[in-house]
Amino acid sequence: HVAETAWANIANKFEEKVLLAFQKLASGEKGEQVAVELGLSQNSVYVYKKRVMAALQKEIAYLDEI
Repeated sequence: HVAETAWANIANKFEEKVLLAFQKLASGEKGEQVAVELGLSQNSVYVYKKRVMAALQKEIAYLDEI
């Protein structure tokens, strides 16, 4: 439940392509494949993943405190 709430809270802070890259990597797709599908560089895909993960972890920590 906390993870779903955190996702809803951060989703509007990122472009759709960024969130999609994160979701695809999280579901097990390879970075190279995600980059081709989304028309991004492979490096961008991993940077996006890192940014979304950091925001998600921060939001989860915040929700755990309240």
